Amino acid sequence: MKKRALFIVVLGLVVFLMAPIDSIAAAGKYPERPVECIVPWGVGGGSTLFARAMNQPAEKFLGQPIPIINIPGASGGLGVIEFMKRPPDGYSIMTVNTDTVLGSALGTYKHTIDELDFIIRAALSTEVLYVRKESPFTNFEELANFAKKNPDKLKFGGEGYSSNEALAHVGLANAGVKTKYINYEGGTELIAAVMRGEADLGCSEPSQVLSFVDSGRLRLLAFASDKRWPGFPNLPTLKELGYDIELPMLRGVAIKKGADPAIRKTLEDAFTKAADSDAWKNFMVSKRLDPKLGYMNSRDFDKFIRANYVTLKALIKKTGYMAK
Repeated sequence: MKKRALFIVVLGLVVFLMAPIDSIAAAGKYPERPVECIVPWGVGGGSTLFARAMNQPAEKFLGQPIPIINIPGASGGLGVIEFMKRPPDGYSIMTVNTDTVLGSALGTYKHTIDELDFIIRAALSTEVLYVRKESPFTNFEELANFAKKNPDKLKFGGEGYSSNEALAHVGLANAGVKTKYINYEGGTELIAAVMRGEADLGCSEPSQVLSFVDSGRLRLLAFASDKRWPGFPNLPTLKELGYDIELPMLRGVAIKKGADPAIRKTLEDAFTKAADSDAWKNFMVSKRLDPKLGYMNSRDFDKFIRANYVTLKALIKKTGYMAK
């Protein structure tokens, strides 16, 4: 009887030692240390802004710090490469946005969306076109008419070549609004270039430019959304002006595929609670965004990503765009 009991104990120990490390971690100890959040874009960009706002309440529910690691370059591609070098142990997560999907659709990223598991979608925004306060253009039609008569004279600033901004540039060029595209690695650099007059026209997410609009240093011209933006009822969309350009900007969190399901659930639970926190809701309202429309759980977010991939593929084919 004692030999039988000893055999059962030894067998249980062997099974435990043979269990995958991720499974052991998921059994109740995860996370035991900080979870690094890789942001594949610059410090002053919209992705960092949203990551800071989301990670702060998420840390409380996860029980560990979530430090941000910015790895800009190659329109987000360098950060994705670094992220994919790391093990799927739950101690590295990555912010994703529309550019992540676009880089996969264009083939400019070394890795694809199929190598990621999506945790939650935190926000859904759009792109807006703007000029500095000293610009002679008071509305988009004035700028478009000038660009049509003076091809490539105006400079169009955007973040990266595998980006919504680059697609907006190509879409407008195909409609006769031809400008010269100037690439910047981050939102801070882009906005500063527009305010200096280095770029005549900028394209960014509204949250990045609202403070400069409120202070009178920038002037909005048009949104690349399906409807007019909250807080700006008199500002038209590109579609209203006759340009078939609609560029939603998603914001979310992902983990490398292969992580233990229990780890993924722990992360989803923490970020879902963060998305329902007062801190996050207040942040979203301050950026004139609806937190209810932004959030998606992991299953719905995965479906959204794949539908967005198909849409972007069709847009790439329609515009003939090939990233540099």
